[in-house]
Amino acid sequence: MNTMLKHVLLFLCLFVSSSIYGQNYLFEEDQSGFSISGLLSSSNGSTLTGIFPGYTLNGKLSFELGIGYESDNRSNLSSTSIRPGISYLVMKQDEYNNPVSVGLFGVYQYNTFSDLDGVTANGIQLGGAIYHEIYTSDEVSVIPEAIVGWTKQTASIQGIDFVSTTGVYYGLAGTVKFKNVYLRPSLFFSDGSSRFALSFGFLFPQS
Repeated sequence: MNTMLKHVLLFLCLFVSSSIYGQNYLFEEDQSGFSISGLLSSSNGSTLTGIFPGYTLNGKLSFELGIGYESDNRSNLSSTSIRPGISYLVMKQDEYNNPVSVGLFGVYQYNTFSDLDGVTANGIQLGGAIYHEIYTSDEVSVIPEAIVGWTKQTASIQGIDFVSTTGVYYGLAGTVKFKNVYLRPSLFFSDGSSRFALSFGFLFPQS
């Protein structure tokens, strides 16, 4: 069972590190609005799908609530998760003083496993990202991004913690934004493993 719990932690770590961190960098200064994002990700036989509705306040503070499902052919595990998160831009790119946007984020995630009776997992994630928006036309922009984060995951049986682990991960991403639609491919690295993720979504700015 201890080996299986280690698989559970790896499973959770891969999901956490490929997730979305809020859409504040896609909104204009002082602009608020809703967003909805989808996520597709894969790594070594593991596939993940998720949906992330969120809200951004004044172009800086974002809240989101993600729901995801992942299956892994190697360990025959499948999991459903719920993931609230918050992010804040401590610096937002502008035409005069700030050439980049810098954001901080925090995430909590709770997983249940349909194949393992009584086994649950939870994780926390803290990190930061730096963005630079390049305007290619009046309606299209490209936003390269670098991410670094720290995670802690714990697996439990019947509410009793059995295995816990921590780790650091790194990521690179590039968002293409067309009006209020965006596409964001990304690649994450953690403990010698890599994971590709593709997120996409729609923005609903409030006038």
